[in-house]
Amino acid sequence: MRLSLCWPRLSTLPIRRSVLGCRAYSSSATPAESSKEAVETLEKRVAYVDHAPRRGDTIYVAMSGGVDSSLAASLYKQAGHDVMGIFMRNWTTDDDPSRTAQGCPQERDWHDVQEVCAHLRIPCRRVDLSKDYWLDVFEPALEGYRVGKTPNPDVWCNREIKFGKFFDHVAQLAAAEGPLGPNQKWWLATGHYARAAHRLELTTSFASLDPPKESVLMRSKGDKKDQTYYLSQIPQRALRHALFPLSAYPKSHVRRLALSHGLPNAQKPDSQGLCFVEPSNHGKHFRDFLSQYLEPNPGPIKTDSGVVVGTHQGLWHATVGEGSGVSTPQMTPSFRGRWFVLKKDQEKNEITIVNGTHHPLLYHRSLIAHNFKWITEAERVPLLGKEIALEAQIKHGPYAQECGIQVLSDGPEGSVVRILFRNRQRGITPGQHVAVWRGNICLGGGAIKYAEEDETHTSYRGD
Repeated sequence: MRLSLCWPRLSTLPIRRSVLGCRAYSSSATPAESSKEAVETLEKRVAYVDHAPRRGDTIYVAMSGGVDSSLAASLYKQAGHDVMGIFMRNWTTDDDPSRTAQGCPQERDWHDVQEVCAHLRIPCRRVDLSKDYWLDVFEPALEGYRVGKTPNPDVWCNREIKFGKFFDHVAQLAAAEGPLGPNQKWWLATGHYARAAHRLELTTSFASLDPPKESVLMRSKGDKKDQTYYLSQIPQRALRHALFPLSAYPKSHVRRLALSHGLPNAQKPDSQGLCFVEPSNHGKHFRDFLSQYLEPNPGPIKTDSGVVVGTHQGLWHATVGEGSGVSTPQMTPSFRGRWFVLKKDQEKNEITIVNGTHHPLLYHRSLIAHNFKWITEAERVPLLGKEIALEAQIKHGPYAQECGIQVLSDGPEGSVVRILFRNRQRGITPGQHVAVWRGNICLGGGAIKYAEEDETHTSYRGD
């Protein structure tokens, strides 16, 4: 890969906001990577250069049967790379009498993958990871729901399955293919909207770059579709082999490209993420789905003043910040309006609700997260024991909020951190996922343990 570097004089730039421009060019880059951005250096002599395969590299594409992963395979095939499509079977209805052929469309998706691969004239295969998904994602999610948390299985699936067990399978497959030639590498490409870049440290003279030791995960160029929130616990060993060729494209352009490539599934609707969370399983239907696996556990629903106004059938039937579904006597002034879930108490098995979408008790300025996993160690080190101006999201979407961070402790399962927001956040939900960014670089993420009361740690000390 040839690097063309153009460095502004550091002396003319503020130290904390210094930005070094860099553009990488590769004659073997795919169309999605033909224009590579520099990228965004803060406080250190570091450059970030997007991953790009060279000619002769082998690219394994995780194909779901959807448009995004199909186009990823097509882009690399069109660019002349050695491409193989691999389909993951993550869910089974074998032991579920309530699900039929109309349920999770695994076989239909596998058929679509085969059809696309035949169109592209690339080999494809299928790997069954349904047992791993059940043990590493679904059962822990059920336990979280049972004790009143609201887990995010999509994050776990990316960490444990797609870039865990599936990545290991691809690594074994690559090893079985025999050694690669000099300067050749194998990659795992997906249809995620994100960016993976080499982290390159500059030599003292600025004349050359040291070989990359780690990679970083970055936001895609189309923020509306950015999926780094769900990838924020991707292991470094997998990230170093990751390709995200759709990072530069808006979804509407992806559809047009798929049509221009003649992909047979170009008009296929987007998936809903988790296999078992289909449109018919949202809201009440999803709670009914969970009830197939979780025993009813009735308990009281109380207002914030302690008045019992109903009975729930299990803590998983409610989500902090969302509507309670409780019907209150609208003729009584103190009960008039819509009520929202404030908190769930596992020990008392009770749900507390408050009146009004913007009730003050629904807002908090800080939270504690555990099992926080840092993606890139070199990006994490400067944060030890410090609070630095960052951004965090407590849900997917364009909701990044300014924050500071404190590392409270480290352990084998990750760090415990305190995240302090500049502005109070509504509906901080235990069990949900929080991800943290510095600029466009995703530093990592963890599970929300609890929101802190505003009486403590209310100050934001980021710059």
